[in-house]
Amino acid sequence: MGYVPQSEDLAGMGLEQGEVFVTGGIARPEYCLILVTKSGNVKRVAINDLRDSEGEWQAVIGLASKNDEVVCAEVGPVETQVMLFTAKGKAIRFESGQVNPQATPSARGVKAITLREGDKLVAGAVFDPAQASHVIILSETGYLKQTPLNEFSIHKRGGQGVQSLAVKKQTGPVALATMGNGTGPVDLITAGGRRQRLNAKQIPEVNRGKPGRLLGQFKPGESVSHVVSLHIL
Repeated sequence: MGYVPQSEDLAGMGLEQGEVFVTGGIARPEYCLILVTKSGNVKRVAINDLRDSEGEWQAVIGLASKNDEVVCAEVGPVETQVMLFTAKGKAIRFESGQVNPQATPSARGVKAITLREGDKLVAGAVFDPAQASHVIILSETGYLKQTPLNEFSIHKRGGQGVQSLAVKKQTGPVALATMGNGTGPVDLITAGGRRQRLNAKQIPEVNRGKPGRLLGQFKPGESVSHVVSLHIL
């Protein structure tokens, strides 16, 4: 983690080779930072426990292995909810209060979800349930759907989760997921810098066990890097 200066390029900000930004947010003093790793751990840190590094990068979470990485990092109020999504179509929803804050930079956090063999976390969202009504899920081949949030019950962290998408040969694994309000636009942004904007009415509303519809328009070899919808913390 580092504080972003008002004007600087990536090299000047001190990023190491191979490092990429996961996300950015407004670090209000009363907020918490929630981080989730590919290995299935979650950590919560009070913003006041993050020293002002004046632009210098500092560790905020310990990783389980050299192949582990942060897949979700968001700031929000102390009382929020968290949803995590795996490549094989599992999802878990829990209260952020189940994760005790840890101030030690090297602490790995606690188990957020139990991953089955061969599965991995691919996306996460921190949200206010009063502002989010739908879960939006995109598969690697461009299948997109939205499912009412109330189909995902709140569970204790550390479980295996429930099915969020019917992963099939034509859909490929889950690529990304976010929260939506059922009315606002949804943007698909590819790694090559292209954007496809969809109206919420274009996205089929289907239950957890269905794959949705092929809506993503990708070029050969192109991958989607972000799916963006309007949800407010």
